[in-house]
Amino acid sequence: MLARRYPAITVATAFLLVGCGVPAPEAACEEVVAAFADWLLRCDPGADRALTWEAAERYATGGLGCRATVSIRDERALRDECLPAFPSLACEAATLPAACEDQLVLE
Repeated sequence: MLARRYPAITVATAFLLVGCGVPAPEAACEEVVAAFADWLLRCDPGADRALTWEAAERYATGGLGCRATVSIRDERALRDECLPAFPSLACEAATLPAACEDQLVLE
């Protein structure tokens, strides 16, 4: 939700992660996981944040974790369409936005 109100925070977070030695694809993966986890928590406010984050990362990476992310399929679609869609995504949504599909290329 902060990313929607303050898009610079998402960009700054990515730069901070990259600046701290986290590879750009891994940082992008963590942004996807954060957006997904925030959506899940918005839809289930009583859920445990740490467990929700872990579940979101397992789902997004097929259990491999963000460290297994080697590249992003279409970074422009990820940043312009996928990530911005999460704050307004209905809790009843059965599928994620098409721009989010297969974005993380894993080892």
